[in-house]
This record gives sequence, C-alpha cells and structure tokens, in this order.
Amino acid sequence: MTAQNRPESLPNPRPGVLAPESEPDPEPWPQVPVLEPHHFLTEPMESEHHLIAMLLLYELVSELTRDRQDVFVGADLVVFFSDLQLKNKDFRAPDLVVVTGVEPRERQGWIVWQEGGRYPELVVEHMSPSTRKTDLTTKLRIYGNIWHVREYYAFDLETGELHAFGREDDGLVKRTPDADGRYSSSVIDASFGVAAEGYRHLRKPVLRLYDRDGNRVPSGPERAAAAIELADGVAQRAEAATQRAEAEAQRAEAEAQRAEAEAQRAEAEAQRAEAEAQRAEAEAQRAEAEAQRAASLEAELRALKAKLGIA
Repeated sequence: MTAQNRPESLPNPRPGVLAPESEPDPEPWPQVPVLEPHHFLTEPMESEHHLIAMLLLYELVSELTRDRQDVFVGADLVVFFSDLQLKNKDFRAPDLVVVTGVEPRERQGWIVWQEGGRYPELVVEHMSPSTRKTDLTTKLRIYGNIWHVREYYAFDLETGELHAFGREDDGLVKRTPDADGRYSSSVIDASFGVAAEGYRHLRKPVLRLYDRDGNRVPSGPERAAAAIELADGVAQRAEAATQRAEAEAQRAEAEAQRAEAEAQRAEAEAQRAEAEAQRAEAEAQRAEAEAQRAASLEAELRALKAKLGIA
C-alpha cells in the first residue's frame, strides 16, 4: 500500500501513544513478467527422452555447421509468421530449425517479418503419441504450404520411425531412405539416421547425424571420450616405446659389458702371450749365452791341448 492509496486516517494502534505522522512505504511487489500467448500454446516436452533427443540434435547440427557464418540453428525456438505481423497469432516452436544465408547470432525468437521474410529451411519435430497426428498433418501443411521449407523430419520417439519430407514443386512429399536407412540433407550437407541403441544413459532411439563420408557426427561427450581414449592410446604407445628403449638400452649395456669383458680377456691373453714371448726370449738369450760360453771353453780347451801337445 502506497501513500496515494492509504486511508486518510488510521486508528492509533496503541492508546496514549502518538502514531507517527507518516509510515515508510512497504517493499514493492516483485514484477511479474507478462506472458505472451505463445508461452501457453506451444507444446511442452513430455519426457526426458524428448529433451535429451532435442538437445542432442541441436548440438550435432550446431557442431556440424559451426565453421559456417551463414547458418542459424535454433532449438525449441518460437517462429512468428503472422501476415499481420502479430505475435499473438500464427506461431510455432519446432524442436529444431535451420536457416541458411543469415547471420548466426543469438535470437529470442524467429520473427519472419524482421528477418526479411525468410522462413526456416529445415525443420525437425520429435513426435510423441499425443503430437503424432498434429506433426504429420497440421504441421506438415504449415511447414510445407506456408513456410515452404525444403526439408521436414518428424521422428517418432516411441517407435524410432523417421518420416522425412522433401520439397518437390509446390509441396512436401515423403522421401525414401538410402541403403543405410538414412536421409541426406542438402541444407546442412549431412544425413539423418536413427540410433536405436540410444544415447548415453538413455536406452531409447534418438536421431543422429552422419557426415558426407557416412561417419556419425560425435557429440561433445563423445568427442571428449574419444580424445581421452586417443590420449590414453598415445600414452600407452609412448610407455611401450619407453619400455622398448629401456630394454634396448639394457641389452646394449649388457653387450657393452660382454665386449668389455672380452676385451679384458683378450688383453689378459695378450699380456700372457707377451710374458711368454719375453720368457722365450730370455730363454733364447740364456741358451745363446750358454752356447757362447761353451764355444769359448771349447776354444780354450783346444788351445790348452795344443800348448801341451796333446792331440
């Protein structure tokens, strides 16, 4: 209650005590946001399965197109398409929309008349039993006849069935999958396919993307897990290489030790051979000296005999 709507006189709460001349205004009431009609009329997600499947697909398409500066990707984004440029009529919030030829900036909604009259070119809806009929009839007509999308994919979360529609002439016609059960998209240059095994802890079918080479486009957690696995593999190979190098070093050291031992034995043999040679030489010298002494004694004996006349 403010001073403007407070009664002119208030009873004195305590007899004998004068009431203050004025009271401070109470804290203002919090502002309640004004909700637009689309906040009530767009379809809520009915399960965790729906939420995970939608966010996964949004992440995959965003990752696939992140290097392009002319692609906008939106998830659960309200598209306003009223001919009268009104936000309280003619709007839808598909699970995924893709628009090419535009700036990939953040948008609170896709307002056709503020985007130069451009509509989404690719739309994906995740169907539940309660939305299946609308997704394959009403929305098919809106996306095909008013939005004029190039591609529309309606994925049944319960059965794992994927309905794909492509533009031919003035309308959308149902497409036939390729040999792998996938549908190629010219809008994002990839293919849509169903992963029946689910995703992470969710053991229910989800919609996945495959690049032009047929490889599944990984999610962020899958890329992280692959990077960890790659790093672990590199670390294991490096450890194995280190162990091989250590083994080679040990073998080389053993060979060096054996070679050194052989060299030491050879040196010892050479030293023994040299000692033997020295002993042999000494023996030869002694033999020669003995021979010389013997020859000298024999000469002296002959001289003595000759002197004594002994024949």
